[in-house]
Amino acid sequence: MNILESVKLHSPGTKVFLSGSAMQFKNKGVPIDEQTPFDASSPYSVARIHSIYSGRYFRNSFGLKVYAGYFFNHDSPLRTEQHLNQKIAATAKRVAKGSQEKLEIGNIEVQKEFNFAGDIVEAIWALVNQEQIFEAVIGSGEAHSIREWIEYCFKKVGLKWQDFVIPNKNFIPEYEILVSNPKLIKSIGWKPKNSFNPHRSMRFLVVLTSYPFPPRTGNTILAYNSIKHLSRDHEIDCICLESEKYSHNEVEFVKKLVLIPHRQTPKYLLRITSKIYMLLGIPPSVYLYSSRKMRDKVSEMIDTGKYDAILLFEMNTIQYCPTYSYKYIIVNIEDPQSIKIMRMASLKVWSFLQRIKLLLFGKITESYEKKILPKMAKVLLLSESDIQDFKKQYNYKNLGFVSFLFHPPNVDGALFFLQQIFPLVRQKYNSAKLWIVGADPDIRIYEAAKCFGKNVVITGRVNDISEYLRISIVSICTVRLKIGVQTKILEALSWGTPVVTLSAGNSGIGAIPGQELFVEDNPKHFAARITELLRGENWNQLSDKGRTFVETQFSWEKSVEQLNKYIEQQKN
Repeated sequence: MNILESVKLHSPGTKVFLSGSAMQFKNKGVPIDEQTPFDASSPYSVARIHSIYSGRYFRNSFGLKVYAGYFFNHDSPLRTEQHLNQKIAATAKRVAKGSQEKLEIGNIEVQKEFNFAGDIVEAIWALVNQEQIFEAVIGSGEAHSIREWIEYCFKKVGLKWQDFVIPNKNFIPEYEILVSNPKLIKSIGWKPKNSFNPHRSMRFLVVLTSYPFPPRTGNTILAYNSIKHLSRDHEIDCICLESEKYSHNEVEFVKKLVLIPHRQTPKYLLRITSKIYMLLGIPPSVYLYSSRKMRDKVSEMIDTGKYDAILLFEMNTIQYCPTYSYKYIIVNIEDPQSIKIMRMASLKVWSFLQRIKLLLFGKITESYEKKILPKMAKVLLLSESDIQDFKKQYNYKNLGFVSFLFHPPNVDGALFFLQQIFPLVRQKYNSAKLWIVGADPDIRIYEAAKCFGKNVVITGRVNDISEYLRISIVSICTVRLKIGVQTKILEALSWGTPVVTLSAGNSGIGAIPGQELFVEDNPKHFAARITELLRGENWNQLSDKGRTFVETQFSWEKSVEQLNKYIEQQKN
């Protein structure tokens, strides 16, 4: 009343919005609209009804533009566990991580709407920006049971909900069904962009050049985990070039797998064709995987019309897709390739001729990206800092962020550590032992490690890097290239192994220096942090906070949830 009176006296042209609730209506189990009578059945509903009548009085008597929206159930990630939907989701997450708790809940057959708070806000905005309708029910008009939400949440983490949910008949629900009839609000152009439909399944086509089963490289790690988690709710068809180098394991979570034989072009012929391709502005990362059979088969599969979206995890696979399919393509790029190549050229590991060659490749790749990527429905990057750099340089409009994981090799980082940091560590902690874990180590790393004898172990390819992370006291990241997300950091933190990194390594992650990991760019300070952790100083604090950071900010479930969101937006 005070607000409305103030508006009447001092700013009668100001629009006022009042939030109403579905709980203030008489609920007979049928969809509620603006004509449904109020029901003052609780102190909450009495207060809501009072505010609406106050608004009507000032609108009708003094001509104020007072709007009212009657909200049906809505949620967002900002909800706490006091709200049922969030409580169910949070419990499922904790149980998946080993918690033994049980979820005690009342009647799970109660039906309500599952709206997104952001959609509700957009409805408010649509309502107050017109002057024909002043009161409207705001909801999706779709009701789902609590049981459906429970099933959905536990299925997401691969568990049977019946093992963790205990019914309690003493919990009496306020209603059996609460659903809206949003015809009026939809008449002014609003409709929800997000919806909960546990039974809705889409079909995706994934196009790859590198076989991801099992994953061996950054792109294939990204593709493998995306396919695995998406397959819980959707059907996945996958087409891939068949490599002669690796054997192919059977895949459970792909509905259809198509392999196209691919033989690499002989070197003598490649010397000629590569020059032609580069004159045409096609970078090596693309023309090395040219395949007419692949193009024909991908076009054939797309032409069936079965797919809701086409998912690519490598820029070089765009060449297989017909131009008319671009509006359905979501490209998940491991790194912005042109930026990565140009930054790599600045590293000191290259000879003069190698650096010139990299700069040339970078320019050709940049030109290719600017020509092809804006035509895609969505281009997703793994680091928000990469998005900002990409936008700044090329002004792309179709970029998005997905916090996926990958393993980029970096000879420069290993040499930097061996030459400038590890000797300082040995001065303070002579028994320190370094494991360098990764496939196909560069010969320069072997040479740099010789002087340390048994204090440096170079493993080469390993089946499971987590074996080394579990026994390490500290994990280091000396990547000096500010690009992408450094999975080596995230993996170490997830195992509770404290990390010391250069600022470039943390740029795509955003952990808090000094709390969740240590960030040092000075070799002397870097070595001091390692020594501190080897002696156990601040180890427990950094271990606990680092693990918590990864669990809350990075996970494949969260990443695929983000990817799903972009797919839904594009489909809509």
